[in-house]
Amino acid sequence: MVFMERQGLLRNSFLVLLVMVSCTAAPDQVRQNDPLIHKEKGVFLYDGIPYTGTLLEYNGEGELVSEFALTDGIRNGVSRFYRSGGKLEREAEYRNGIYHGFVKVYYENGDLYSWFNYSDGHEAGRQQVWKSDGRIKANYEVINGRKYGLTGVKNCVNVLEENDHGF
Repeated sequence: MVFMERQGLLRNSFLVLLVMVSCTAAPDQVRQNDPLIHKEKGVFLYDGIPYTGTLLEYNGEGELVSEFALTDGIRNGVSRFYRSGGKLEREAEYRNGIYHGFVKVYYENGDLYSWFNYSDGHEAGRQQVWKSDGRIKANYEVINGRKYGLTGVKNCVNVLEENDHGF
């Protein structure tokens, strides 16, 4: 009886060890050219399993081009895009693969060009755009899908209103 219990315990221990050895976790960071990662139907898979971690993309010179935070293969968290030389070009917050939170775009000199806010993929809240000299170009708020404030664009004028000739 003791022999059979030992044999069962040994078999169970072997199965646990086998499972531990065969289940290697995906790394926290992976390069986009890693042969184990690919995109299928909009989802990043690592060795066939939706990937959770940071996906890094490098250019031919070895410079970081982008980094995406992924959860279950979909963008979640902050993603960043870089210019040549490593300067930040754009950063954005995602939830379930769509903009949710801030989206910032930078001029080549590093100054902020725009700061937009999103909720579930739609502009929401305060939105701002600056000219290269630092002056404000657009400063508005989006409430329930409507823009209030300085949008930075001129309203179109109907040709009929402008000259009353209709042509």
